Amino acid sequence: IEDREQLRAALARLSHAQRTVLVLRFVCDLSVEQVAEILGCSQSNVKSHCARGLAAMRQTLNGDEISLERG
Repeated sequence: IEDREQLRAALARLSHAQRTVLVLRFVCDLSVEQVAEILGCSQSNVKSHCARGLAAMRQTLNGDEISLERG
């Protein structure tokens, strides 16, 4: 439960666009192509928001042992 709370807090610190992309990609398990279609943006934009959002979450979580990567 503590991990979930940490993840929620880290997500809350992201921009709306980054948070939306990460939720669609990793919670809803959608592909980059699907997210781009839903949001009406380019796949490059989705990849950029995803990478920046994950980097910000890693920094926020300071190396906690929570895996943010897909296997």
